[in-house]
Amino acid sequence: TERAKNEDGYATVSTDRVHYYLSGGYNFMLSDKLDLVPSIMVRYVNGAPFIVDTGTSTYENNELRQVERSTQSHNTVTINSKNQSEVWGGFRVGRRAKIVKQEQSNKLLEGAHDGYYKLVGLHSRQFSSSNSNLTIIDTFSKYTPVKAEANFHFYSDVNINIINDNSIECNNGVKMKFDSTEKIKLTKEYYQLAKGFNTTSKSQKLIVKFKNSLKTTIEI
Repeated sequence: TERAKNEDGYATVSTDRVHYYLSGGYNFMLSDKLDLVPSIMVRYVNGAPFIVDTGTSTYENNELRQVERSTQSHNTVTINSKNQSEVWGGFRVGRRAKIVKQEQSNKLLEGAHDGYYKLVGLHSRQFSSSNSNLTIIDTFSKYTPVKAEANFHFYSDVNINIINDNSIECNNGVKMKFDSTEKIKLTKEYYQLAKGFNTTSKSQKLIVKFKNSLKTTIEI
């Protein structure tokens, strides 16, 4: 069975083998807009998580709280290391990025937000599935020389290996490939995945530096 569905603010694409859980919008005082919630949760039939939301381990007004609220802690694109929405304190949000486009069809989901409008215009993200592949395309409505970074946070059991400038392979056999009209740079870093209140687990993330547009293909 292959189908797309939009229900209660959650847009999902599902097949008889792999399920993709995708959503965009406001969450509990967070700044992610076109993020995947809970990120790109690609699950095998046994339910093993792959790319995940970093979660929330604390509500105290400290450095970790600011990191967990930031755009770069979500599986989305950051521009010049800035947040999509203005956040401060433990819960406050100032100027909020707005979703200006939400469309879906058979096996295709697309959305856009204005969080970086002064820098790149609208940021659009498109999801499509074909067989066992998930394709994500990020574009901006105007070209400017900015530092764009796509963030991918992996579950604590997933180890990634950078094969070359355009691809990685994970220890679960999943491959990811990246294409752009200009040079791409892949960087592996570590982050703290929230497993509960005041409980985190050291996990891996991938940062993809690009300009203007990026095509990500996840091969299951």
